[in-house]
Amino acid sequence: YPAGPAGLIQPIELTSTGILNHAQNVDAAKEFASYLNTDDVWLPLARDGFAFFIPAFEKFEDNPAMPWNTDPKLAAFKGIAQNGAHSGYPAGPTLEANDIFVNFVVTDMFAKVTSGAASVDDAIADAIEAIEDIYS
Repeated sequence: YPAGPAGLIQPIELTSTGILNHAQNVDAAKEFASYLNTDDVWLPLARDGFAFFIPAFEKFEDNPAMPWNTDPKLAAFKGIAQNGAHSGYPAGPTLEANDIFVNFVVTDMFAKVTSGAASVDDAIADAIEAIEDIYS
């Protein structure tokens, strides 16, 4: 990702693991969640591509098995744990900001221009309309 006027900020997607208060076996659930974050689980997933989607574990940044350390085309993903920001940054995360992200509003704006489907002004107007619809 190229750095802009505010520095290098990379979009980040995170998945959370939670344990409900009324779970029948909280201790076992905690152990399972802890196991899911071990090297034995994560490193094989990294080789299969899973780490491309959620590469936010600092402890894996320099691990030789991580894809960004073995494939130069993926080197841009290294550092996302330090440079990553949630949807809506620099404001706090909101459902609306997440909707804009997951519905590819900004991505589609650029795609419309680069594919010739819309002019710059029209693509921006479409994105603004989509954002206003989400926030209304």
